[in-house]
Amino acid sequence: MAFNKTTCNDKYHLRPLQQHQQHRRRRPRSPSPDSSLSPSEDSSSSSYSSDNSTNGSHQYRRPHYHKIPLPPHSEYLALDCEMVGTLTGKSVAAHVVVVNWNGKTIFDEYILPTEQVTDYRTFVSGVTAEDLKKKGKSLRFIRMKIHKILQGKILVGHALPNDLKCLGITHPWHLQRDTAYYGPFMQRGHVVGKDNSGNSIIMQPRKLRLLASERLGRQIQVPGEAHCPAEDAIAALDLYKSQRHNWELCMQRHLQESFRTQQLHQLQMQYEQQRYLQQKFFRLHQPRQGCQ
Repeated sequence: MAFNKTTCNDKYHLRPLQQHQQHRRRRPRSPSPDSSLSPSEDSSSSSYSSDNSTNGSHQYRRPHYHKIPLPPHSEYLALDCEMVGTLTGKSVAAHVVVVNWNGKTIFDEYILPTEQVTDYRTFVSGVTAEDLKKKGKSLRFIRMKIHKILQGKILVGHALPNDLKCLGITHPWHLQRDTAYYGPFMQRGHVVGKDNSGNSIIMQPRKLRLLASERLGRQIQVPGEAHCPAEDAIAALDLYKSQRHNWELCMQRHLQESFRTQQLHQLQMQYEQQRYLQQKFFRLHQPRQGCQ
């Protein structure tokens, strides 16, 4: 039998290293000692998973960003009031403006003060005695209109508790977006004490004028000029828009914590009620002393 030398050389010749590495069979990756995956699960775990679970894959995982559904623009309104001083020393609302998501004014009215005005603060509020006399409407009428407009809406503003208190209306806390009390917009205050870590610093609100200048690059409430409530409301709304996603994510967490707290309170009330009924039952059915 003749020996085919050419065939032998073709069959047993050495391939280049690079070509050999390309065709080399990849060895399966051995699972970690603490892995509880079965062989079938381990063989199928090399595919990319959209979540961040550890599936034994050596592929690169993209960072996961938690996104939440945001309310529609039609549910947002921004409000701002201008105050005047009264004889009793209180500040009362004299001018109120409400704007929508696009910054369009949908409500703009002057309010007749319920007390005697001693300081119109025209240099700041822009309100004059003539404005209130010609354009002013009763606080009851204004309150009814604003309450109807804000019903079920998300209200944006700066220092909203002051405005709502002067108007005499309330709004659910979870529907308020106050730029004066949003953490990233606040500043460090005075040290009032120390906690376990040695730090205890309270946060204080900042002025809307400073926030608009630093965050929006916009000049509002210029010293020496009267404030414009529509301009202030739009500035607060734009500040909210710059932090909308993070803000809503924080609100969602607060709502979840509030819901859990409410559930725990209800469970505790039910437990106390059951305990009271049990004690009452035992007292009624306890055998009296001396009875045979």
